[in-house]
Amino acid sequence: MDGAVLTLVINKLSDLLEQKVRLIAGAEDEIRSLRDDLSLLTIFIEGINDQSDGTTTPLVDELVDQLRRVCWKAEDVVDQYLLDVARHERKQFVKKVFTGCGMLSRKGRLAAQAKEIKQTVDGILKKKETYGIRLEYGAPSDMTAQQVGENALDWRRRNVEEEDVIGFDQQTCEVMKMLMPKGGGVEDNQLRVVSVVGMGGLGKSTLAKKIFNHHEIKTQFGTRVWVVVSEHVEAKHVLKNILQYLNVKFDKEDDDYLKGLLKEQLNGRKYLIVLDDLWTSKQWNDLKLYLPTDQKRCSRILLTSRTENVANVASTDTTTYHLNPLGEADSWSLFCKKALKGEKCPPNLEATGKGIVSKCKGLPLAIIVLGSFLSEAEPKPSFKYWSKILGDTSWHPDSDNDCSKILLLSYRNLQPHLRMCFLYVGAFQEDFEIQAKDLCLLWVAEGFVKVRRTELEEDVAEDYLIKLADRNLIMISKRKSDGSIKSCRIHDLLRDLCIKEAEKCNFFEVNVDRASQNVKEGVRRLTITNSDDTALLRLPLYKGLRTLLDFFNNASKLRSACDHLSVIRVLHLHVDTEKEDRAPIRLKNLILLKYLKADFIWAELSHDNMIQYISKLSNLQVLNLKRYGMANLPKGIWKLKLLRHVYVRPLATMPDARSSHDSLPYLQTLSCIKYEKHTSKMLCTKRFPNLRKLSVYHLCANQLWAVNLQSLSKLVHLSALKIRFKLEYYYPLPRIFVGSLNVDALPSTLTKINLNNMALTSNHWRLLGELKNLQVLKVSIRRIGNHMELGRFMEQPLVFEAEAFPQLIRLKLKTAHPALILRNGALRTLQYFIIHCGWIENFGMSAVLSEQLWLLTTLRQVKLINATRGIRHYIQNLDDAKRSKVIFRHS
Repeated sequence: MDGAVLTLVINKLSDLLEQKVRLIAGAEDEIRSLRDDLSLLTIFIEGINDQSDGTTTPLVDELVDQLRRVCWKAEDVVDQYLLDVARHERKQFVKKVFTGCGMLSRKGRLAAQAKEIKQTVDGILKKKETYGIRLEYGAPSDMTAQQVGENALDWRRRNVEEEDVIGFDQQTCEVMKMLMPKGGGVEDNQLRVVSVVGMGGLGKSTLAKKIFNHHEIKTQFGTRVWVVVSEHVEAKHVLKNILQYLNVKFDKEDDDYLKGLLKEQLNGRKYLIVLDDLWTSKQWNDLKLYLPTDQKRCSRILLTSRTENVANVASTDTTTYHLNPLGEADSWSLFCKKALKGEKCPPNLEATGKGIVSKCKGLPLAIIVLGSFLSEAEPKPSFKYWSKILGDTSWHPDSDNDCSKILLLSYRNLQPHLRMCFLYVGAFQEDFEIQAKDLCLLWVAEGFVKVRRTELEEDVAEDYLIKLADRNLIMISKRKSDGSIKSCRIHDLLRDLCIKEAEKCNFFEVNVDRASQNVKEGVRRLTITNSDDTALLRLPLYKGLRTLLDFFNNASKLRSACDHLSVIRVLHLHVDTEKEDRAPIRLKNLILLKYLKADFIWAELSHDNMIQYISKLSNLQVLNLKRYGMANLPKGIWKLKLLRHVYVRPLATMPDARSSHDSLPYLQTLSCIKYEKHTSKMLCTKRFPNLRKLSVYHLCANQLWAVNLQSLSKLVHLSALKIRFKLEYYYPLPRIFVGSLNVDALPSTLTKINLNNMALTSNHWRLLGELKNLQVLKVSIRRIGNHMELGRFMEQPLVFEAEAFPQLIRLKLKTAHPALILRNGALRTLQYFIIHCGWIENFGMSAVLSEQLWLLTTLRQVKLINATRGIRHYIQNLDDAKRSKVIFRHS
């Protein structure tokens, strides 16, 4: 891990040399020399990693500790100098003149400190023979960070429909028999609880996911819910997650209120609820009080647990399934699928491969991780390398239920940048569903991502995520419309590995709920997940803190800490209670801050709170206020020239620019701002030259006539566009509403379009169909009174002209068109068709799901949302080929 830390410091020194030469005039030689020596030290450290068998001597431990301290000192020197420069730049002109001499002395001190660190490095390198390290040993080969290109896109296409769950065919059948016994007795009409029990790494969640997505389960249970419980989660939190999965909004957290909502949602439905990863019988006893027991609908609960006692309390002997390790045949099959990508094993590798598999003791997690590691280690598997791995006893398990050494082997063979990214995932809460977008932006803000000039850091970060997924070190939870990763999780055992390895080198620390004397000084990153004890955020323990991820309502207690955390780069605050003190959090001293996310849920939070300090954060790259009340962006937002991504709550205002020179040249994402007259003007004048994603809201009022989408043609890099009209039932729909979308103004670079509460004419559909790169289109309109013009328009069939939408993969509709008509060659690449059924039941599904649609050779799935009983009956009468493509969902 220390090699990865060094890489981070080297990148920082390189940036200082390449981008801020003026700031270090007089110290360039020392900084360059230090960077070169640290680069040599990186190879030195990787040599230690290569030669280590997992155990270390006190001599090596002392060496690693020395190297770590050198890394941290180099980073501290650079960050302190950048902080001094930023403070100097803040001053007015006269003060700058009088403090200029002070900056000269700081440059001298920077040079002296760099020289001192270099001398320390030289001393360590001279001792390499003493420690028996040969410098030529290096990190394992891998693709460089720059080799992104088409990799991410190819991976998306390859994995859009890939089955994430493999194996477990026999186990699936046996558990499904428990869920749906044939010819059962009276008790089968009651709520039945089935438990899957086994140790960590056996694949309990994998098996449950395969059952959850089984076509027979989808047919039998109209409502399916999947929630993760985990060790420290309370019953009410699980209940809220169930309601959120069902898309139920709630404004109170009273037990009876939430229980009533759930009963209302599930009443009369045949449902399956999966409770993944229960830890204690108390969790189940608390949870079952919230679950309605339907005596007529044959509903089911499927839970997974490592603990036998949980199953004893929740289920009976006939509804408890004990998951055992895989047998030899299944283990070998799973290994070949991962290590050889499903290809047949060459005869010369079979004996060695089976020897490797035998060390995994039938644990699917171990087999998958080890197989993925071997798959990525070489372009083509070789007997020499496989024999080397088999002969390396450092990863062989100590017992039948221990796969930690196998996981450690895969981790150690990651490139340094991937090691940092992987360890970072462990900083999140247990079983936390991590948004891929947030994770990639955090990696960028931390400095883990290094690119060449033609690449975007965000794209390279996404490629890192794909590589970790390919190695099965993270689990993909959800995918986006284009097949890319939307959210992910990490297995408990892998998270334990992350925390253990991170704490060794002070990379991060989780769950600060212990006495301060037990906390290591110099920790770089801190995660608070289940404690409100922030007294430890005091000098000197955390003076070098670079990252603070607070998931536990500690905002008010962090105010004084923010005054002292001067070199912090990443700050995530979370508050979900109205009882929190609302005094502002002072951010003005956090000059080096790059990433700020504030989850403050209350709606009435005023503009005068934390918002007022944002314009002081000159290094800010990511501003996420999506859950920060209704606060508008400050006028000083235009000073933040390094901003790359801005997320605000819908209808927040982006202030007008004060000068014709105001711009945000690096901004890529702007979401979800209110579209106003000056907003349109800003887009016209190229103030956002690199914008890739834009989400805007229109208020349907008198100013609607000013909407000018012609301006979007200036956004030559725009790939995703979302436009939503905020319509109220008491507004008469203006005539211009139907004709408000000028598609000629949309750039051809668009790949995703989401139009919400917007009606489109046949001409609009024709023009949209001409966008050559469009892959995802979502169009939604809701009923608004009895508006005659809209009613006449919606009575017409929706026609897709010949050759329209040549690249469209996913189409989602929420309209009242009575029929769909496809001309020759239209939608020729369509794979996923999603339609809300609420308005079409009177027109007949045969007109909407026309024969032309079924004849599309690329069509994989038709998703029907809120299908009525009549629509379900229609689907049941289709032939098998068509019916197998249909799934049902509730909105």
